[in-house]
Amino acid sequence: MMRNPVFESSMKRRMRSWRAPLLITLYGLFLLLVCADALSVMQRTAIKLAGQRVGLETYIYLSVMQFALIVLVAPALTSGAISGERERQTLDLLLCTRTGALRIVAGKLFSSVCFLALMLVSSLPMMALVLVFGGVSLGDVLTMFLFLLVTAFACGAIGIFCSALFKRTVTATVVAYLILFAVGVGTLLAVFLLSQIDAPSYYSISSYYSSSLGVIPAADAAESLPAFPLSAYCLLFNPVFGLFSLLIQHTGLLERTVGSYGFSVLYQFLAYMEKLAWVSMGVLTACGILLMLLSALFVKPVSSRLQRKRK
Repeated sequence: MMRNPVFESSMKRRMRSWRAPLLITLYGLFLLLVCADALSVMQRTAIKLAGQRVGLETYIYLSVMQFALIVLVAPALTSGAISGERERQTLDLLLCTRTGALRIVAGKLFSSVCFLALMLVSSLPMMALVLVFGGVSLGDVLTMFLFLLVTAFACGAIGIFCSALFKRTVTATVVAYLILFAVGVGTLLAVFLLSQIDAPSYYSISSYYSSSLGVIPAADAAESLPAFPLSAYCLLFNPVFGLFSLLIQHTGLLERTVGSYGFSVLYQFLAYMEKLAWVSMGVLTACGILLMLLSALFVKPVSSRLQRKRK
């Protein structure tokens, strides 16, 4: 990727500006305030929490806040990558060079993802405070870091796709956030509504499927697993599913939060299928790659596509 001139130029231009260190500093200060506020609230509670419980609660706060910031920042960084070049009338100059459309899109996308990765790395000292209290291992922190990085890639791919599809940056930004809202809220709403219907959407997970995941023994799978709605597997496209799945796997403290308000079926699905968080990361990565390829198709000049068809 370092041989990509678009990636190298975008990284130099981004990191040499005053906005990059300012954004990283504000990001770190915000997480520090969240961590300090979470610790102070836990100390003021009537029931004193054990050290491990404090670490787990702080880990949940930091993970959720980082996830929210990544989802909000990633589309804003990439939604103007291609449309901004169009508005400055420099996209045609890039396409005239030997740099192909895919390399242009990949360079723009990965420069933003690398900047988000730098923001995540800057937050590792706050995440390391959790290890002092215990309850969460270093592997759990690194797994959450990987998940946040995959989420940044997927959200950035949505932004770059909208930037390639629309000519104006404002339109691309608005549509990117609308897509994220539809994915985040629409899938959860569909699962909630369809889970209330006793229809063929319910089915029992087979013992082979459950035992292959290592969730429960094959002999007890058919009896102990409840029936889940087929729509629940749409959550694989929802990064919120991966976040809660990892938090349940790492802490086990979200049963009341997720299990209430009619989402008991959802919590059971997350608890039994916690290993599917890795599948969710794979699905998000595949969707990001697909959107990147589609973006390159829209960036490619129409004349070159017509010439290939004629050949």
